Amino acid sequence: MGLFDFLKKDKVKKADINDVVANMKNEKNALLVDVREPEEYKIVHIPGSVSMPLSTLSEKIKGIRNKDTHVYVYCASGIRSEKGVKAFVEAGFTNVTNAGGIYDYNGPLKAR
Repeated sequence: MGLFDFLKKDKVKKADINDVVANMKNEKNALLVDVREPEEYKIVHIPGSVSMPLSTLSEKIKGIRNKDTHVYVYCASGIRSEKGVKAFVEAGFTNVTNAGGIYDYNGPLKAR
């Protein structure tokens, strides 16, 4: 532990988005959620992801019945995804990961 670790606000470690997408292929029923706004999602997104904008996330979460579903949340840079993770956890989901931001993703992307 470093001398100033106590000053760090974010103690939740983010997953590497590249590892997340690669490993999801081996996970049954995992969900990759993009919490950016619809306009951002339309411009570019990770193939196989689901658009659930942070602005309407609490309503969309209600449509997912299995609270044990492994949910990976991403946004542009990782800030909104942290808020998305919090919303899923507050809704009772037990396996939620902050995948970070699409800006760090090196794989194929889908546009419009």
